[in-house]
Amino acid sequence: MGDYAIKLCAIPETNDFDQLIHDFYEHFDGKIARRGDLYYLTVYVTHDRPRKAAMAAIAELESIELSVVRTDPDLVDIPEIAARLGLSRQAVHGWVTGERRNSFPTPLGSPGGKRIWSWFDVLDWARQHGLSEAVPGLLADDRAHVDAYLADRRDKVISLSDWSVTREVVPGGRSTRRMDWPQEQYHYTSERHLDIGPSV
Repeated sequence: MGDYAIKLCAIPETNDFDQLIHDFYEHFDGKIARRGDLYYLTVYVTHDRPRKAAMAAIAELESIELSVVRTDPDLVDIPEIAARLGLSRQAVHGWVTGERRNSFPTPLGSPGGKRIWSWFDVLDWARQHGLSEAVPGLLADDRAHVDAYLADRRDKVISLSDWSVTREVVPGGRSTRRMDWPQEQYHYTSERHLDIGPSV
């Protein structure tokens, strides 16, 4: 068993924000911050695996009316990495460029020419090299699995009753169904063609 810092983004299912904050701190050791419509959450969970820790946190958060939509990669750049590890920017730059060690994590991207990483990928590297004892979190593979689970779950919420279905025959004699979202609700039409075998 180990402790994990699980970072997630959620949307509230209630308008009683004071009660929501109260319930969060009643259930979790962690932090909650609101930015726009999203709540950014850090919850500390004890579990045998980080992915299971995230799933347990999601279930518990949803019991207090917070609908989790994705993980939070907690993006950091070189100055932020240096600040969190208590080291100089020059030292971090040396790791990033391979001057000190070649195993530093690959950046997730370089928006505007500024390299960024997920904090927990960097922290995992720092812990392996004895540079930090901070609580670990979800690494890239774990985040991908949890995000895929959340996306798949959202897709399954869509009910076929929300679609208008028409049957049509396309060239080649195949019968398909065209399914359109109601325009008045979604302001666009989406077509999906599902092969249901040869027409009779």
